[in-house]
Amino acid sequence: MEINNDVIFASFRYIDKCKVKIIGSVKDTTKYKNIVIIAPNTYDAKSSYSGKGLPFPCADIAFENTPNKYVVGETGIFDVVFDYPNSYYTVANKMKIVSPVYFLMVDNLGEKHVEMVELQDKYDLRTLINRESRNGPEFYSKKYDLLTIDTAESIMKQYSLLKKQMKIA
Repeated sequence: MEINNDVIFASFRYIDKCKVKIIGSVKDTTKYKNIVIIAPNTYDAKSSYSGKGLPFPCADIAFENTPNKYVVGETGIFDVVFDYPNSYYTVANKMKIVSPVYFLMVDNLGEKHVEMVELQDKYDLRTLINRESRNGPEFYSKKYDLLTIDTAESIMKQYSLLKKQMKIA
């Protein structure tokens, strides 16, 4: 995954499914006095399986004491490895911000500029609110129409694929 615009070039590479390597550069460092790359904390793996990978309820909690912070030097070149950032919800409209990486820049006049990149959602079925695909009773009953009569193992594998592909419960 890459971002390339008039301000920055950055390439994102996934490492071991739990880290992301960010390599790139700021195109004109003379315009900016401060450049920071920041991302939310990684998902919480200390809770039970059903709680693992849940998005943070708000940005304050997502960014609290995050180790995913890097100050870009005067050269504008960066090569950094972050723990894979977790998603979080906005407070007002409860929209899910998916695994973001922010490039925060303050120019010489004190103006703030923000570039955001959303990474792949590793836990797209884990939510704190109802999923967008939930639109009525068929959200729950559709699986009975799609699953075949088979062994428990086969049904479990089919159901897993259906949840990912069709976003059903």
